[in-house]
Amino acid sequence: QGGVVSVESELGRGACFRLELPVVNGDILDVSNDAVLSDEELSFDDSANLPILLVVDDNADMRYYLKELLSDEYDVRTADCGITGLEMASRIIPDVILSDVMMPDIEGTELFARLKSNPSTSHIPVIFLTAKYGEDARVQGLKLGADAYITKPFSDMHLRAQIANTLRLREEIRIRLHREVLMTPAKVVLESSS
Repeated sequence: QGGVVSVESELGRGACFRLELPVVNGDILDVSNDAVLSDEELSFDDSANLPILLVVDDNADMRYYLKELLSDEYDVRTADCGITGLEMASRIIPDVILSDVMMPDIEGTELFARLKSNPSTSHIPVIFLTAKYGEDARVQGLKLGADAYITKPFSDMHLRAQIANTLRLREEIRIRLHREVLMTPAKVVLESSS
């Protein structure tokens, strides 16, 4: 139709899409029905720049609550069991995983062990969010290497702060390792010409 589509975007702030159509005799050119966009096609997903959080919990109400609670700060994905969570983690490589411990197929501790044994998912921080009380259960989860162990019922503020701190620490480690790699001189091997 002789129009122009342009976009201006800023990381973490969203994007502005502009559609310009030519005007002929005071009217916008007629656009055929097959070129008309629906409301769904015009809506844009703001979650693209958010960290991905995978919630693994067999309780549908808890998954819904966590998604509603955290979706302003994270791109929240959900899995209804450990096996599905394991498959999703391998496919989407989330920035952090929030997992229940007691689930019917595989427990959160088994999910954690499988994630850590896979080189593509071993770096993903895992926070246990569980109704399994007691010092022994908490110590067992932390000994496995979980980044945090939070018991239900929990404080929304505590959960948000724990996730944010976990992600911040991982980012600091990533930056530090990146700097060390850049600062480490490469070994030079000289071969004799004789």
